This record gives sequence, structure tokens and C-alpha cells, in this order.
Amino acid sequence: MSVSIRLLTISYLAVLVLMSLDCQSQSQKPKVYIDAETKRRFIQPEFDSLSRILTVDPDKSIHLHKPQEVTNEIQIPFTVLIIKSVNSVRRNWLGRKMPEFSLQDTIGQMYDNASIAGKVVVLNLWSTTCSPCIEEIPLLNNLVRSYTTQGVVFLALTSETSIKVSEVLSKHAFAYTVLPHAQALFKTLDAPGYPYHIVIDREGYLRYIQSGTMNSKTGEKIAETELPDAIEQALK
Repeated sequence: MSVSIRLLTISYLAVLVLMSLDCQSQSQKPKVYIDAETKRRFIQPEFDSLSRILTVDPDKSIHLHKPQEVTNEIQIPFTVLIIKSVNSVRRNWLGRKMPEFSLQDTIGQMYDNASIAGKVVVLNLWSTTCSPCIEEIPLLNNLVRSYTTQGVVFLALTSETSIKVSEVLSKHAFAYTVLPHAQALFKTLDAPGYPYHIVIDREGYLRYIQSGTMNSKTGEKIAETELPDAIEQALK
């Protein structure tokens, strides 16, 4: 074997060794789970313990987001979703009139009970710090486009400030009319989790209430199945 070929072979083997070491290094990076809302970090044993607790808790579930590889670790954001509380909200509000409210949208237009009277209204209770809420926006935008000619009003309520909301909307266009500073209405409806979807009929009665972004039994997206069905029922 010539010297040049021997050197090429050695170089090639060295590259393979380095690639192998790099892959091993990446596979051995520790996983860190990060609460998307509180930013609290959980190492693997802590997250496993949290998962076991939530597995037997019918009120909650964990939504994992896309892992992000950084220099020394793999970060996996997650959100704890509240799922049972919707039952108490339904007991309290299904079939009842929309409570009194008065809120301005991000450009100062006022919305209240009088302004939505006689219309089918779809409410989305959300937060800019709720990752599933943000991920759901494109599906909700599609829903709005499906009812542009039918006079359905789509309102997205958040307890956050106009400034905070505007920052998020600059990155995620939202076809719903966004109403900030809605903490009083959140408290009245007693909806502690995000997101919540509510459909109100033309007489002002709450006819549909659901939490989360997905049907836990079927795995179907609420914005693509249940919510359109509820709107159609309210339009009849």
C-alpha cells in the first residue's frame, strides 16, 4: 500500500472514529424537561416521578413539545393540561346565559353582551404562555375562514395585557378578535386551565364547553371536529 493511500485510509478511519464519538456524545446528552409556563427544570427521575403522579390524576395530563438540543443537554418543554375542571364549568354554565362582560380588543373596539346579541359566538380562552394554545392557532384560523359568510363571531379572551398579546400576535397571526384584560370573566366562568372553547347560541346561552386541544378518547383535534359540530348546532 502506498504512503498516500495509507494516509487517506488513516484519515478516513479517524473521521469515522470522530463521527462515532460525536454520535455517542449526542446520545449521552442528559434530557432536561422544562415546564413551558413556570420554566422549572426537571431531570429525568424528577420528571418520571411527576409523570407517575399525573398518570393516576384524572384532572391533568402532560403535553410534550418538540425537543431542543443545546450544547450540553436536550431540553424537552412540556405543559401540564387541566382536563377534569371542564366538568364543573359545564355543570355551572351549560344552558345558562353568557355572564355580563365588557372588553376592548387590541385596537380599542368595545365588545359586550349587547354587541354580540343575536349572533352565534365562539370563545377561545387562552394564554400567550400556553404552548398548546399557540400550536392550535392555525387550526382556529381555518375555522374562522370556514364561517366568514355566516356571521359567526370569534373572540379570543386572555387575562394578559395588550402589550404582551401584541408581542405574540406579531409572530402568530390570530384570526379571532383578541380581547385582553379578561381576568374578571375568567374568574366568573371559573375556567382555570387553557385553552377553553365555548359556543354561545343566538339567544345568548352557552351550548358547548370544552377544554384542551384534543379529544382524549379519539385523539381528534377539537378545532377540526367538535367545535365545527357545535357551531353548526348553534346556527340551526
